[in-house]
Amino acid sequence: MNFRESHFREPILVFGYGHHLVAVICCVFLAASFALAQPKLFPQALSDPKFLSNLTWKSDKGIEALVKDWPPYTEDQGFDDKTVLSSTEITILGTTFAAEYRVFKEDSLSEIVLVDKSAFSEKFCPSFIDWVTERLGKPNKVLDRSIFGKTNSLNDFAADWLLGQTRVQLNCFGTTRDGKYISGSAILAYRHKDRLKALEDLIYIECSSTIRYTGSLFAGRPTEDGAPLTLIIDPNSERLLRRDKSSFLETTKYTDEAILASEENEKGKQDFQLDRVTGNYQLNLRLKRYPGTAMTQWGKCTRIDAAKRF
Repeated sequence: MNFRESHFREPILVFGYGHHLVAVICCVFLAASFALAQPKLFPQALSDPKFLSNLTWKSDKGIEALVKDWPPYTEDQGFDDKTVLSSTEITILGTTFAAEYRVFKEDSLSEIVLVDKSAFSEKFCPSFIDWVTERLGKPNKVLDRSIFGKTNSLNDFAADWLLGQTRVQLNCFGTTRDGKYISGSAILAYRHKDRLKALEDLIYIECSSTIRYTGSLFAGRPTEDGAPLTLIIDPNSERLLRRDKSSFLETTKYTDEAILASEENEKGKQDFQLDRVTGNYQLNLRLKRYPGTAMTQWGKCTRIDAAKRF
C-alpha cells in the first residue's frame, strides 16, 4: 500500500523590503504550512452508525462530502484493482493514520481505509477496539490471536461491525521482544459488505497420528502411533497455526476442499496436506543430510471445542 506523505515547500526569502517584512512573511508561511500539515480529527460521520447504515458505497453524496477537502492522491497507486483518489492524515487516540479514499475499477464501489503512520504503545490495540466500540456499538465479532511467551509475545486483535451495507473491520497488532514493545500495524477499513469478508472464528482440530520411518537413519524402527497433532485453521488469514497460534509451516494453498503447507531449510523439507472433506491428513519430513531418510505421519482430524483444549 502507498500512502501520501506531507511535503513542505522550501521557505521563500524576500530581499529588499527590510528584515521585518522578511520575518513576517516567513512566519506567516511557516504557520500556514504547519496548520496544513496537522492531522485532521476523526470524521464524525465515520463514527455515526446511522450514516454508515445508509451508505451504498457507490456514488454516495455523503461519502463525497466527507472526502471533498482531502488532497488528491498523486503518488504511485500500488493497486491493480482500484484507484486511490484522495488521502489525508487523521488522528485516533494520539496515533496518526493515513486515510485513503479508493474506488474499485470493476464495480465502482468505494472504500475508506485508515492505516497507522506512527508508532503506538502496547495498550493501543485494546483501546482502539474500545474506542470504535463506543461509537459503533458492540462488534459482530472480536478475535484475539495473541501469543504469549516468557520474553517474546504477539498482541493481535481484530473486530468486525456490520451496519446496513457497510462493513467496518479493525486489525491491530504489535510484538514484544526481550521485554520491549514494537508496534506492528493498525488498520480501520470501511467498505461494502460484499467487498470485505466477515471475520470468522478460528477452527481448532485434533488429529490422530501414525508414523512410519524409512531410510538408514531409522533402520529397524517400526511404524508407531504418535501423539495427537493439534492445529488451528485461521479462515481469516487463510493459514494453519500451531496450538500456541504461531504459524504451522507456510500455507501454500487454502480452499474449502484442501489446505497445503510446506517448509524447507538447510536441514530438510516438510510437506503437509489436509483433505477438508474427509478430514484425512499427511505430513512428510525428508532430511537432506541423509538421502532416502524420511518420516511420514498421517491420520484423521476432527473439530474440537477450543474451550476444552486451549
